[in-house]
Amino acid sequence: MEVKVGTCGYSYMNPRDFFGEGWRERYGSILQAYAALFQVCELNSTFYRTPRLSTVERWRREVDKVNEQFEFTVKASQQITHKIRFSRDSISSYNQMREACERLNAKILVFQTPPSFNATEENVDRMRDFFDKVDRGELTFVWEMRGDWHQKPKLIEGVCRMFGLIPCVDPFRNEPVNLKDEIAYFRLHGLGKESMYRYNFSAEELNWLKKKIEELYSTVNMVYLMFNNSECYSNAMQYMKLN
Repeated sequence: MEVKVGTCGYSYMNPRDFFGEGWRERYGSILQAYAALFQVCELNSTFYRTPRLSTVERWRREVDKVNEQFEFTVKASQQITHKIRFSRDSISSYNQMREACERLNAKILVFQTPPSFNATEENVDRMRDFFDKVDRGELTFVWEMRGDWHQKPKLIEGVCRMFGLIPCVDPFRNEPVNLKDEIAYFRLHGLGKESMYRYNFSAEELNWLKKKIEELYSTVNMVYLMFNNSECYSNAMQYMKLN
């Protein structure tokens, strides 16, 4: 089992924390500095705005200069999951996302549904209407569900099998759904009281996470651990030192 550790976004990283004041002498951008530290990054700016193809091509060129094995994963546009909510009208937005993924050499597209998108028959039908019609090509689809889905783990399993989705959870908040696919994907948000994102994972929590993954996913080829909390960069580095 290989574990790839990264973060949801790179733009808030301060390269000085890792490379000192002279980081600009080594790297031309924050993204390049990030790619020198990590093997993967989930682009979540794509959730808010679909980038120009020239922009994603530049991102790919930037990381290739320091790490040709670097991998992007991409968070799907909110037009698909939050606004149009998987209707046929969202397919054009998906096609734009797919082309961006192709230019990035990204293999994974992450669909995050909002808390208001609950576990109902109507919403399953909406997902069917979407996933049965899109051309996924070589992409793997990951689904992070919010709302009341976690109260119905059997339904999550059924939906994932029906539409070929990899279930994504925060294992500190919800029990992972282990379908024993070739990959597993986690987004780690934190346990803050005022804001779940304002959080710094302790060494004990990171060790618990490592054991949890080893217990559940020993037969999985690849596990993605994507930190999405305020101390995501330092926590991701801490976790990598455990392996």
